[in-house]
Amino acid sequence: MKIINNKFPKLRSKMTGEYLKLYTETDDEYYELKAFLEDIKFKFFSITPKKDRPIKVIIKGLPRDTDTTDIHKDLIDSGFTVLKVTQLIGKITKQKLPVFLISLPRNIHNAKIFDLKKLSYLSINVEGFDNKGVTQCYSCNKFNHTANNCRLTPRCLKCGENHQTRECQIQHVEQAFCINCQVFGHMANYAKCPLYPKQKKVSPTNTKNNYTSIVNSLVRPNISYAQATKNNTTNPQQQMAPPVKAIPAAKTQTQANRVSTPSRLILFKILTLP
Repeated sequence: MKIINNKFPKLRSKMTGEYLKLYTETDDEYYELKAFLEDIKFKFFSITPKKDRPIKVIIKGLPRDTDTTDIHKDLIDSGFTVLKVTQLIGKITKQKLPVFLISLPRNIHNAKIFDLKKLSYLSINVEGFDNKGVTQCYSCNKFNHTANNCRLTPRCLKCGENHQTRECQIQHVEQAFCINCQVFGHMANYAKCPLYPKQKKVSPTNTKNNYTSIVNSLVRPNISYAQATKNNTTNPQQQMAPPVKAIPAAKTQTQANRVSTPSRLILFKILTLP
């Protein structure tokens, strides 16, 4: 922490379990801190700021055998910028469903996809996609972050060695062993593992992913919803708001939700010295 605070004297930190939570006030400071930790080779993982997360929606109403490349092209023709189109698979049947997951860069113009009523000359329904499942990193196999944001030491799900599971030479595991709870009988991705996070019950009104929630994650404080969406153009870069500073601690949570985005967060691993 001394090394980090010498570089970032205004950084806020908080102890939580085996990690230190590091909070930054601006996007620029978040990216600078992340680059600094990578440069000095500290072990950490970060939480992507909400404004950098893609918009995710599901489209229903298209035939089951619709080619995802055709959906991608039709959305581009409709004026949207698209990152990825994926067809969902049934958990039990393992069959393709007539449901398609669309990922788009987060900007106000792409948020208009919620107003889309027709695609490929067919009537469709567009709904917000909220993944309420547990996030597990496939690099270190710990929880609440993704491999893209992980700079912790990789751990193999099969053998526990310091490499990613896809690089393991073991084809079949004879006896399952959990590298998280250190118990034989199951692996680290087993939902009934004692260290597997319990899903929090959250009110649907607090997690609803729609046009308004997307706009609220992008607009600047102290301007109205109508002002943010007025004279909207198709240029995504013109619609993105500049970074905003976090709300001082003196304000209530309700006030903070109205005028700003949460602080940017990085969790850095506490290392045990020999």
